[in-house]
Amino acid sequence: MNNSKANKRHVIIVATYHSINKLAVLSEIDICTYDEAHITLGENFTDNISQVQPLIKRNFFFTATRKVVGTFSGMNDTEKFGEVLYSVSPRTMIDAGEIVPPRLHSIRISEDAEDGDYDNNKMLIKTITESFAQHKIMIKECSAKPEMIGAKLLVSCNGSKELKNIISSMPFRLWCNDKNIKVLSFSTNDVVGYRFNFKDVTRTELFSKMNELADNEDAIIFHIDILTEGIDLPSITGVMPLRNLNQSKLIQTIGRATRLLSHDRTELYSGNIQPNQPNTYIKPYCWF
Repeated sequence: MNNSKANKRHVIIVATYHSINKLAVLSEIDICTYDEAHITLGENFTDNISQVQPLIKRNFFFTATRKVVGTFSGMNDTEKFGEVLYSVSPRTMIDAGEIVPPRLHSIRISEDAEDGDYDNNKMLIKTITESFAQHKIMIKECSAKPEMIGAKLLVSCNGSKELKNIISSMPFRLWCNDKNIKVLSFSTNDVVGYRFNFKDVTRTELFSKMNELADNEDAIIFHIDILTEGIDLPSITGVMPLRNLNQSKLIQTIGRATRLLSHDRTELYSGNIQPNQPNTYIKPYCWF
């Protein structure tokens, strides 16, 4: 940073909320932008940030799920967060065509169990496979160009044990292979780790595989919490929570699937399709 200042160059520093306190060695910071700023309310992050904030001239906080507590606490604390500069509702964004509206898709799985076997894990696999099949039918029926869109379901698992049981299931593996469904699973747990089509890969490789998914490919993406925020994959068509989510995580999770498909965004901006005309969109909705 000192070399850059001596040569009259700008400096951009990227930090996490875990590591931001290390910036306290700097003499000053002109601007700090906080992504997913609701996270800053965590106790550990508050301590880390407080070590640096006296050095910062201007702070800007960005979040889709602003957390407020009472009248003056949480992100209502104007001394810490300042006044709200800009806010827009999801309804306004939907009406503008910038995101797709969510739809609730209620699934009824078949009730027949082999020899009365209602093993929890078998029923869990059954729930996922039948839900995915019904989800794909729903997508194709609603799409203006069904050949251009595949089903991509983001599944939030209830812990690493459940995730491991799912991806270790041989019937599930065979079903995915038979249906040509890509399977990605994200976990920071060393036992589960990061897997693509049931094979171990690095975290970087798995994120690359996810970003390389074609719009018309089918995929099931498993995670516990790691993909709740900040993941931008417009071709995700639905989300399926297998665990309880608080309001913030619920909104953030649905937000993974509300992004416009890239082709729809191009058509919208060129004027070829209009907002609130779902029959013209390749991905007109996201399903919950």
